[in-house]
Amino acid sequence: KRWKKKKNAANPFFRREFLKKLMDGNGEETELRQDAMSLGIDLTGQTFIAFLIKIDEYHQDSMEMADFIERQKAFKFCVVNMCEEVTHSQRTGGVVELDQDELVLLYSSNETVQVAEENGRYLVEQIQKMVHKYLKTTVTIVLGGVHQGILGLRLSYQEARSLLVSAFFWGWERVGWGKG
Repeated sequence: KRWKKKKNAANPFFRREFLKKLMDGNGEETELRQDAMSLGIDLTGQTFIAFLIKIDEYHQDSMEMADFIERQKAFKFCVVNMCEEVTHSQRTGGVVELDQDELVLLYSSNETVQVAEENGRYLVEQIQKMVHKYLKTTVTIVLGGVHQGILGLRLSYQEARSLLVSAFFWGWERVGWGKG
């Protein structure tokens, strides 16, 4: 039981290492799928999308910096849990925490590209609604293109990253979509 608790505490680190491995193009498809599964990320499908999620506001108001940092961590924890709840209930991928106020959701399915795109948009809308309802804040979510094969997540992630950089120009609290 104690080992499981320590493993869960280290899970965000291992998930980031997995994402780095995937983005660097290291590892064979079978190995990547096994690594993902061991971390609770279901990447068993053939169609993939990377979503980048940025928490827009934390309602800092007049709080002390230490309180603001704790609130930021708590908000991120809640958003991660909401994304995990959605992906686990639909068995469609998993979430990796990134630095500061960002995370990446890895989406996996056996749907056609068109159906995956439609379901990806629906998933994003569900996450945005949950965050707004329960946290009274907003998130910007950008999606990379839909790609076949687990190695397509790398390209989808790069597309999403480019869109997130562009979000500065078109504003936050939106959904952006990259074409694969």
